[in-house]
Amino acid sequence: MVKGKLSLLSIFLILILFLFFFAILNRKEDEPIRVVILNASGKKGLNKFFSNYLRNRKVDIIYTADVEKESINTVVVDRYSNRCYYGKKIASILKIKNYVSIIDTNFTEQVIIILGNDVDKLKILKRSVIEKNK
Repeated sequence: MVKGKLSLLSIFLILILFLFFFAILNRKEDEPIRVVILNASGKKGLNKFFSNYLRNRKVDIIYTADVEKESINTVVVDRYSNRCYYGKKIASILKIKNYVSIIDTNFTEQVIIILGNDVDKLKILKRSVIEKNK
């Protein structure tokens, strides 16, 4: 009888420990991803569009800026994760194929989105937004 109680108690403790560790591992899912948006496309108003789009999906937009027009494609840069955990999530939301990991945890943002020349090819961007800003 005592042996059965110890086994049941052991199983209960293992279950409690498992649930505790599972809660710790999934904690980062609850926190919004911190994002900076840099518009290097030369098209006005895209920062506001992308900010609103991402905020509606529970993403924390820290900063947006129009920067000097560059001849680059749109890219998502993950600043926190070697495996592009945050970058892949944002790239998936925006349907952006290019993402890269450049680790630098000295800043608050986890992801930087650089809107480049090909921004008007993104599926989420409505044609009317591009047409209005030409």
